[in-house]
Amino acid sequence: MVGIKYFVEDIWKKASLGYLLIAVAVAVCIRWYFHIPPPSYSVTFMAVAAGLMALRPEMGGREKWLWTLVLFAFAVVEIRAINHDRNESEARQESFIKEQRQHFSDIGDGIKGALDQSDRNFNATMNRTGALLQTETGGDSFCYVTFERSGFQDDYGAVAYHRGGYALRDLTIRIVDIGKLIEVINPPRPVGLFMYDPAASASFQIGSFSPESFDGPLKVFSLTGKQKQDFNIFFSAVNGTWYENARLRRVGDQWKRAIRVVRRTRQKQATIFEQVDSGYPLKDGKVQWGY
Repeated sequence: MVGIKYFVEDIWKKASLGYLLIAVAVAVCIRWYFHIPPPSYSVTFMAVAAGLMALRPEMGGREKWLWTLVLFAFAVVEIRAINHDRNESEARQESFIKEQRQHFSDIGDGIKGALDQSDRNFNATMNRTGALLQTETGGDSFCYVTFERSGFQDDYGAVAYHRGGYALRDLTIRIVDIGKLIEVINPPRPVGLFMYDPAASASFQIGSFSPESFDGPLKVFSLTGKQKQDFNIFFSAVNGTWYENARLRRVGDQWKRAIRVVRRTRQKQATIFEQVDSGYPLKDGKVQWGY
């Protein structure tokens, strides 16, 4: 038993064992340098190396220097392990944040998609409602009256033409002969007193007026012996009111027409239709719409 003890002590004190242990430590350091271990592994080996140095007091100076280098090598490996672990932790954190952002982005996209779909459904409903409303009221449709030859050369009939995509409902047309109106309201009678006098105007209850249709002649006017004829025409329907200036001028043996349709609202007055025959007499390049 005593012999075994002396044998072990003899081996333990030999420098060759120290160099063998150093070689093992160096091999571990090299492996961990290229295959970085988790943090604290190198610290454990540093503690083991320090313990071996303490248990081998008879080691030579060269062996001590080698063990010191081994400790520094393990310290470098530990620093690399800490940095590697930190980088991996930051990468995992960044990946987690990215996943959360993507998750919330998907939720946001889902909410946005639902809102967009809701908006589309609402707009579709409003469009259908608007279409139904315009169908019932007539929308922005209107009609105008033009004058076409009817029978004799100077007889012209008033014909109403529809414009727009919706039917006009409860349509009423009143044609005012400006020439006769002026005769009726000659002084000393106040201007406008006889606007509705049968001698100056004629009213027509059209009712429903379908798109792309016409009605007439509503009335035939004789222009024999005249050089001009002016009409103001007033329209009323479910979708509002508008008026027309119709001006006829004799040019040679023909009658030329100028038509302007104006719609008035509370905010503004706008010309919505204008038609002037080629050859209609102009002043300074413009139609004179006054009386």
